[in-house]
Amino acid sequence: LGPVLKLVKSSNKYIIQKYLENQMIIRNRKFDIRQWVVITSLNPLTIWRHNDCYFRFSAFDYTESDWSNPFIHLT
Repeated sequence: LGPVLKLVKSSNKYIIQKYLENQMIIRNRKFDIRQWVVITSLNPLTIWRHNDCYFRFSAFDYTESDWSNPFIHLT
C-alpha cells in the first residue's frame, strides 16, 4: 500500500465499496467481483486500475426466503 499512497497528491484518502442491491447469482450461488482502482487526481482525472481481479462465491446456495443461515449471503 505504501507505494500506492505515494502516488496520491491529496491528504484525503478513502476506501470506497459499492454494495449491489441486485444479487449476482451463478449456479444458485451469490458472488461478487473484487477489482481495485486508485484515483490519484481529480483534475485532471487520473485513474489507475489493477489488472487482476477475482470472484468470491458464497458457501451455500442462495435463497431470499432463508435468513437463518448467514453463510448464504457471505462471499
